[in-house]
Amino acid sequence: MSGRETITRKQAVQGYTGYSCIGLYNPKGPENVGAIMRAAGCYGVNTVFYTGTRYERASAFRTDTKQVHLQLPLIGVDDL
Repeated sequence: MSGRETITRKQAVQGYTGYSCIGLYNPKGPENVGAIMRAAGCYGVNTVFYTGTRYERASAFRTDTKQVHLQLPLIGVDDL
């Protein structure tokens, strides 16, 4: 035996209260942002920020099929 203890992922993150966010630099379209939002929801991200105006013009064409935008803030900012 090597003396190393093996723990599960649940044990490793138990009690962890970290904060994570994603920053998107002028994302090109709603497909890209939708994919990021879905992944962010899966990985427990707290907030997604984006810069630029391209996404704002295309945001009516949502591709967020999991409706993550209802639980996870997507915030437009001037600068990351």
